Order: sequence, then structure tokens, then C-alpha cells
Amino acid sequence: MTRRDLLKTAALAAPAGWAARPATRAAALQWFQSARYGLFLHYTLASLFRRGKEDVKDRNIDWKQVQKRFTAEKFDADLITSLAQEAGMRYVNLTTRHIGDMCLFRTSQSDFTSLNSPAKRDLVGELAEACHKKGLGLFLYCPPDVARTDPPHLARNHAQLRELLTQYGPVAGIWLDGIAYYYRNPELYTRLGETFALIRSLQRQCLISFKNGATGDEDFLAPEHFLRPAKGTPPALWEKLRRKPVEECTTIQTNPKAWINDEDATHMTADGVLANLKQRLDLRHNLLLNIGLRGDGSVHPADVRALRESGARAAKLIALSREDSQE
Repeated sequence: MTRRDLLKTAALAAPAGWAARPATRAAALQWFQSARYGLFLHYTLASLFRRGKEDVKDRNIDWKQVQKRFTAEKFDADLITSLAQEAGMRYVNLTTRHIGDMCLFRTSQSDFTSLNSPAKRDLVGELAEACHKKGLGLFLYCPPDVARTDPPHLARNHAQLRELLTQYGPVAGIWLDGIAYYYRNPELYTRLGETFALIRSLQRQCLISFKNGATGDEDFLAPEHFLRPAKGTPPALWEKLRRKPVEECTTIQTNPKAWINDEDATHMTADGVLANLKQRLDLRHNLLLNIGLRGDGSVHPADVRALRESGARAAKLIALSREDSQE
């Protein structure tokens, strides 16, 4: 069989669009492992600052005042999802809340939301609609405090998870951040099993990750940049965790800590994107590649160029990877 034949065969084995909605958790996990490649979107009030996180760290910021500048006038869910498709990606993950603590979704638990900003928009809802229309899986990033189960966090967190999983149609996964906090203060997470059970009761196909892993009941690991145990992970637990599917997240800005857009940062070229993708595919890991949206919600032109220019070659790499995994 020629290389071209291999590509054709592997392409046929590509996962169905998420619009098919896997009926079970096992089917969803199989879909996820075959998807290989996703787009991470960091968008937050800190995106309104030129240097992003660099401009707000160690400062006492009045986020209510910053919210008054949040218009998101160039946030275009249709463009973002089309770009993900052109890049060869099968799913998208958006920060539902991040630095500045403003929710990008409709919630009864806070009035500090994008709907109450000048934007007056439910950005999670817009992205969900675009993902469902195009058959892309929708993952929802939740900040570190959402995994906490101590009072009063438990009631609020469960209420917001319920909102995320009942307002926006089928969700491919809940992506919990903050694993370092878990191992630093495990007494604040003693009811994490209830949180996982709630998610699965609301949408049985919804996958769960908690970064490098906490309980062993996560569906996949989602470490930053490369796979390793979080500090404090018991060796016996790590032996169980490291057998799970892996999604490595990294950022298209060449500073590995620059998840939020930094106007002074350099960005990967198409070749850099492909090198990062191949590295993960060789390990049979997924790649979740982050772009930090600019303050107005637009995608940085360098990122548009890199993703579009790498798309056809990325699709070939992924097709070959699927073929190799079937041998």
C-alpha cells in the first residue's frame, strides 16, 4: 500500500463530528483519543492589558473598572471554529472564567459576567452554538477554585457546573485547572468524587480532566507542555494515572507561560506548530494548542497565519498517526 493509500484509509477512520454525540463515556473517550488535536482559547479581563498576565500580576486591579472596557467586539465564534477546522482540529476549549474572575457565561451565582459588561454577550453560548453547528467537540475550562469542595465553594461550584452542563447542549468535557492547589491543600477537595458524579449525571458522555490527575477517576490527563506527575502525587496513584489518555496543552506564543495574549510576544510559525503536533502524536498524546485572544476578542494575525498554513500538513500527520495506532 502506498503512502497516499495509507492517508486515504486513515482519513476514513477519522472520528465523526461531535454532532454525533457519543452515547456513552467509553465512546466519548474513544472519540477523544482519535480526535488528536484541539484549540485552547484563553480570554479574560486580563486580555485587555497589552502584556496580559505580565501587566496585572502583583498589582491591585479594580476588575469592576476593567469590566467597563470589555466589549468583545471582535469575538467571532464562527471564525474561531472555522479556523480550528482549517487547522485540522476536532475540538475547542474555552476559559469560562479566568484572571479577573468574570464569567463568560450566563450564571445565577454572580452578576460579574460578560452579559453585564458592555459586550452584553454570552460568549460560552456563542461558541457552543458554533461548535455544535460544525461538529466540533466543546470543552469548558474551569479555574482552580471550581474543583474545591469546601463550604461555601461546593454549593456555588456545583451550581455553576450544572449551569454549564444544562444551558449549552452536549459538552465534550469539563477541564478543571489547579492541580497544584489540590496537592497543597487536599482537605479542601474531600468531596471531589461528588463533583465528578454530578458532571456525569448531567451528561454521561462528558469527559473529565483535572490536569495531571488527582483521584484516578479522571478520564484523561491534561498536563502543561509535557507529561509528569504533579508535585505530591503518591507513586501508586501515578502508576494508575499515567496509563490514562493524555492531552498535553501548550501555547502558540513562544513564552511557555504566556497563555493570555501578550502583544509583545513572539508566536510559533506553521513549522513550529507542526513540530509541536508531531512531538505529541509520536507519543500518542493529544495536543491542545492555546491561542490567547486579543482584548477585543480577535485572533492574533500571526496565529491565524500559522494555523491556516499548517492545516493541510497537520491533517496528514494526524491521518498517519491514526493509521499507526490501528496497526
